Amino acid sequence: MPMDLVLSSELIAATFFPTQYERIRREPTWINARRVSQAHLIKDYLEKATHAVDVGESVLEAFWNVRWD
Repeated sequence: MPMDLVLSSELIAATFFPTQYERIRREPTWINARRVSQAHLIKDYLEKATHAVDVGESVLEAFWNVRWD
């Protein structure tokens, strides 16, 4: 799954600093930053992966900018 600084920070904080993450995860600034990152990275990623599965293509090849034929 694609990650940027915001989503990587969330993963690290939730994994290694759960008490601190519990405090920041509800802050409006954090929620907005996470929303923007997810909208830019994950939404398109999941749509492209789902399309590849729906049409019977390789998800890996759908993300690579290479033609195998």
